[in-house]
Amino acid sequence: MALVVENLNFYRKSQHILRDVSIIVPDQKIVAFMGPNGAGKTTVLKILIGLIKLPIEKNHINHCIKLDNRCLCRSSIQQRIESGIVYMSQQNSLFEDLSAYENLEIIFDYHPVWQGKTEQEFIDFIDSWIEKTELRSVMNRRAEYLSGGQKRKIELIRTLLMHPKVVLLDEPFAGVDPKSIEEIQDLLHEVAATGVGILISDHHVFQLLNFVDYCYLLVEGVIVSEGRAEQIMNDSKTQEVYLGKKLGYHKQT
Repeated sequence: MALVVENLNFYRKSQHILRDVSIIVPDQKIVAFMGPNGAGKTTVLKILIGLIKLPIEKNHINHCIKLDNRCLCRSSIQQRIESGIVYMSQQNSLFEDLSAYENLEIIFDYHPVWQGKTEQEFIDFIDSWIEKTELRSVMNRRAEYLSGGQKRKIELIRTLLMHPKVVLLDEPFAGVDPKSIEEIQDLLHEVAATGVGILISDHHVFQLLNFVDYCYLLVEGVIVSEGRAEQIMNDSKTQEVYLGKKLGYHKQT
């Protein structure tokens, strides 16, 4: 079991933003974290990676964030990354004036996981992922000239170069064309098959439910339902607070 989060609470001034949020992201599974805009999804991801720190005070002392049974509650962002959590934000994070390949090469130059490794080992590692994503023809192109889908694929490969145990994806399909969304979904299945747990935060229902293993629905900071896609789509509480009663579940074949 890769990532376990228990009793996560978050307050902003007097407002209770997150209420006892508990989720599990197992190895080799893709987990969806759904909910309307403003539900608190991005806040959860930022807490998990350490971009938002929870005060050590009475209202927070019961929460738990564990990766492979190691508590990360007091860990820095760098320590969480080195432990195996990698976060990919909704905003494009590529260096626009660098080529696609140079954006990947930065990880080889600076990430500790590649210390002591040769450049050939780095090239061998990324070669198959470049082939899978059909990006070979654009590797020398500056990032500013890449499409939204190409940028997302480069970001995902860059994430894999950090050898993560868990990947946190915040609205990874934003600004991406439908064909690239399908390709990224296929890629995520291949990533999960290598032993990585994946948590995807998004509010686009059908972009998630047709390919994930498990779902959590967050509404106003509270998880109101969870389960497999069929269960959550047909749950009366889910329909009442989020989906509406006319929206049914139809899995793609």
